[in-house]
Amino acid sequence: FTQVIETFHPTTLANLGGAILVGEDTLFKTTWTDTWGAITDITDFWGIHRIEESGGVGNIYEISSYETNELTNNLLKPISGDYLTKTLTAGKLVTTCLIDGTKLTNGVNYDISARMDSPRNPKVSPPNVRVDINGNYRTDINGNYRQVI
Repeated sequence: FTQVIETFHPTTLANLGGAILVGEDTLFKTTWTDTWGAITDITDFWGIHRIEESGGVGNIYEISSYETNELTNNLLKPISGDYLTKTLTAGKLVTTCLIDGTKLTNGVNYDISARMDSPRNPKVSPPNVRVDINGNYRTDINGNYRQVI
């Protein structure tokens, strides 16, 4: 798979060239292309979008297409419902969410990234999620047990 990450103004859909708006939402879109051919069914695909301060000095915030995330303090939010949106568009998987610009710090640089998995990969299903009794820690997609933000 190859991926293209893009950012857009959420209402005008003006391409922001990877920039993130502070004070208002930014549409965060990833387009996934299967190098083996067109994708025809996205049922078993799952994805995650992430944002963090550049240089890895802060928290990593994520939103997923297969599990609900802590959305109160998250810098990422669903377009609708509780999950990362995934759609099939012209034989490609497209995952989208919003970056909550009201929660960003002016003058801070942010890195955005995305991850997905598919039936073509041996890890067909999402990883097992481990949560502590208070829901404060869970296993992330890399198998690391870390604090939920």
